[in-house]
Order: sequence, then C-alpha cells, then structure tokens
Amino acid sequence: MKIHLLTGPPFGKKLWEDCAKRLSQLGYQIEIISLFERTGSLEEELKFMHENIQSEDVCLSHGLANPVLMQFSSQSPAQLIAFSNGPIDSLDIVTRSFVRLPSFLQKIYLHPKIAHRYLHSSLGLRRLVVNPYVMERDTVVALCSGLQDATTRSHYIKGIKHIMNLEKGFQSQAANHLAIWGDEDLLYPSKVASKLQNKIPNLKRIDIPGGKFLHPIERPWAIADVLHNEIQKL
Repeated sequence: MKIHLLTGPPFGKKLWEDCAKRLSQLGYQIEIISLFERTGSLEEELKFMHENIQSEDVCLSHGLANPVLMQFSSQSPAQLIAFSNGPIDSLDIVTRSFVRLPSFLQKIYLHPKIAHRYLHSSLGLRRLVVNPYVMERDTVVALCSGLQDATTRSHYIKGIKHIMNLEKGFQSQAANHLAIWGDEDLLYPSKVASKLQNKIPNLKRIDIPGGKFLHPIERPWAIADVLHNEIQKL
C-alpha cells in the first residue's frame, strides 16, 4: 500500500513534506503529487493518477486537488479516499474571481514578483494560518515554488479553469472515505465539510481543532496521525 498526498495550484510538494516525513516514520511508502505542475491538462493528470494509484492505496488531497481526486475516485477504486480543506462543490471567492480575470491579468497576478508579495502579506496566506509568522517569505516561496516557472504558471491557469468546470456530482468507487478538516478555515469552513458528508453517506469526518486552511503546514503530525489511525482500522 502506498499513500498519495495530492496538492493543487498554487501549492507545490512542500505543503505535504512534513506530513509525509511523519507518515514515513510510521512505515508508509509516500508519493506527493503536485497537480498541474507537469501539464495543464486535466486528462493527463487523471491519466497519471490512474497509472500510479492502485486499488489498495490511500489518497489524501487538499485545496484545489479535492475536485480532481473526486473525479479520479469516480472512475477508479482506492482503499481510502480522504479530503482536507478545499472545494467540494464550488471554489472560494478568491479563486472564482481569479478565473474570471482576462488571461493577461492572470499571468501578471501569478508572476512571483506580484504573487509572492501578495501571498506573504496579511491579505494572503497569513490569513489562512493560526500563526501568521509561519508564513514568512521563504516558506511562501517554497510553498508556491511552481510560480517561479513561466510554464508551470501557465499550467496552473489552465488547471484552475479545468477544476472550475468539473462536474459537481460525486459517485466514488472507494469503499472508505474520510475528511480531515481544519475547523476554523476562512476559505472552506466546516459547513463545506458538512456538504461533503451529505454527498458521501459513509464518510467519516475528523476535525483538527483550531486548524485553518493551511493546517497541513501548521499541524502536519496531527493530520498524519489521524490518517494512520484510520488506516489501521481498515
């Protein structure tokens, strides 16, 4: 069994690095999948997942990776499908506003000279953590490393548009479903997790008390230990 940790734009593999280290210590084989870094094609990303994720594996997604994992799990089985804070049936207002911008403004917005400054500010990622000092500039740059490459920025734009247009219905082939949710998230609050429970009757929800949107950065061991405990029950 392998655990696949999925992240979506604009976050790269750093989002899951500390969680992956903890899961590795617990004896699991880990793969971090950073969606839309390699390609801007949803079809290619799903193909990659189909080729690399086996029916006995476990998947945990966060942010804009959630709708992609939903799409994947409707076509292929996995032992456990788990979601962390992110969109279920609609994107947050910030991302929706970004999608509506003209293409040239999207490229300007994601340029590191603009994006890193914004995300490092109190209007950006600092609002999405409990401790704003966690989002110091080096962390922001590493967390959003894909923004430093023009091709990846283009992939992100295409990827977000694909995610915006994904079907909202959800029928998963996985037998087990889990939500590990930061319960003080501003972008995707607990009511979003409640909607997910309505979509998936057999879903088990475990909240991370006081966790905000970026609780995989602030509480990686808490998430890893919850996932480990649930895997042991399968």
